[in-house]
Amino acid sequence: VLADFIKNVGNPSYVMYLKNSKDAQRKKYRDENDVPADEELPADAEEEIDNKFQVSEDQLAIFENAIKEGASTKIITVDGLLPQPDLIKNLNNLIYKRVLAFRTKENQKEIDYKNTLMNSCLAHNVTFVDV
Repeated sequence: VLADFIKNVGNPSYVMYLKNSKDAQRKKYRDENDVPADEELPADAEEEIDNKFQVSEDQLAIFENAIKEGASTKIITVDGLLPQPDLIKNLNNLIYKRVLAFRTKENQKEIDYKNTLMNSCLAHNVTFVDV
């Protein structure tokens, strides 16, 4: 389905790939369903984890093959094994990239204002461009 969609619409500029592992998915299932670590997962849960993992790998392969064939798609790999707060922060940094452009006449009042803005940008992960 994804390959057909790309044939009709074209390749995306960017693909965000949330890299994960089967072991992490098993742990997540155990945590969400209160399955002790010493017990085996139900067969249907194992099958679902394997199927989802394979679908993810197959989709990534489609984009990797498109790149080999000359597509200008960029794959951005995000570590899905990070703790959730770090993962969300990384995703926000990729998705919500903000830029502030500032022009000054170089008088002292505006230089002070520019320094304040630069510090604020640093604190809030905003790119500051002095034009």
